[in-house]
Amino acid sequence: MFTATPPRVHPYTVVRVMANSAGSHLAMRHQLRAAQLAVSNACASSAQAIGEALWLLRCGRADLALVGGSEAMLNTGSLLGWQAMGVMAPLDSDAPEQSCRPFDDARKGLVLGEGAAALVIETEDHARARGATPLAVLAGYGHSVDAVHLSRPDADGQVRAMTAALRDAGLAPADIGYINAHGTATEVGDAVEAESISRVFGAGAVPVSATKALHGHLIGAGGALELVATVQALRRGALPASAHVRSSALAGQVDLVTGTSRATQARTAMSNSFAFGGSNVALIATLP
Repeated sequence: MFTATPPRVHPYTVVRVMANSAGSHLAMRHQLRAAQLAVSNACASSAQAIGEALWLLRCGRADLALVGGSEAMLNTGSLLGWQAMGVMAPLDSDAPEQSCRPFDDARKGLVLGEGAAALVIETEDHARARGATPLAVLAGYGHSVDAVHLSRPDADGQVRAMTAALRDAGLAPADIGYINAHGTATEVGDAVEAESISRVFGAGAVPVSATKALHGHLIGAGGALELVATVQALRRGALPASAHVRSSALAGQVDLVTGTSRATQARTAMSNSFAFGGSNVALIATLP
């Protein structure tokens, strides 16, 4: 008989994969000693971290915060797990780079991505004291939980998050000039989000696009990266297109930006992050 030798596990495996690992590395590198909070809330993680940091600044617990998220999903275990759920897009044999098609009639699922994004947010007084010029104002944060299903999205929960963000920012739906949708390219997910957006803003009332078609689904890091994309869209006066859309019945519910970028004079936008587990986060940014 032969005894199989168990595979050698790296001694740092646990501390590499723990949720607060990235934050701990940043704290050590930059000697950030005040406090650290790691938000682990699936696909809404980094968006919720940004919102919670906003509340810390508002209540006087901090003057400045480094916020963001990172995720490394391109490994065998993660790929097999997501594939087993039946939510990953099959390879488009004619155009592999177009396999992820949010809001398209023929969408078949998400494509995993990998990456990170970080932002520095601070109080207005702190920014003025150091002579900083802000890129944008983080104006609103809304969050909710569906309490319905672990993986099936719920329009009611998403509506609650978006309306909470508007209320937090003191804005009306008509004030929002663009929405960066969660838009994962799953059949149910995109349809539910189109419904929830139309319920809050009215059918076709606000331009919408999903950038995951280009950078993939970064899971916990997605909210931070998509907020960066949202801010840059406002600053550059160009709304990114929802790539790879060939036809979309959902365009009857939302004003879907397709083809090429769309020029805009909008000064306020919303970024949505809706997670497995029913966690929903909406962030609102405005130009200063």
